[in-house]
Amino acid sequence: MLVYIVPLQSPEASKSWPRVSALARRTIRSLMNQTDPNFRIVLVCNEPPADLPDSPLLEIVECDLPVPAKSTAERMTDKWMKVRIGLAASRKYAPAHFMIVDADDCVSRRLSSLCDANPDAHGWFMDRGFVYREGSRLLVLKSNFHHWCGTSALVRCERSE
Repeated sequence: MLVYIVPLQSPEASKSWPRVSALARRTIRSLMNQTDPNFRIVLVCNEPPADLPDSPLLEIVECDLPVPAKSTAERMTDKWMKVRIGLAASRKYAPAHFMIVDADDCVSRRLSSLCDANPDAHGWFMDRGFVYREGSRLLVLKSNFHHWCGTSALVRCERSE
């Protein structure tokens, strides 16, 4: 099983909560479009966006983290705290792999199939991928994609007792 961990910034930390919410809904739709149903999505947030799909594949984990200041360091700390919360919440699914997904990114619909077909693989990173600028009519294929995008690695879960 593949678990997607999606940390979402709080409404108070965003410049435009309606825009953040719309992008998060698009991301969730992208994740739910997998060809193999053996996956789960764990969205970690202070407050979830309205109109998220009601699905057993989506778990919303609300947390009470303080709203970060505008500094990059505090915002990254908030993100990684939410990732840790999401990883802890995902343990009940006993995933073989996980992927951290930025709440404004879309992914291939074949990722869960890749993980299911290769449960013992250590993981993968995407060295090529598409970059889309909101409002553009173009997708740009980038080399070294993992340098451009945080949503670029599938990692095997190591279980410890």
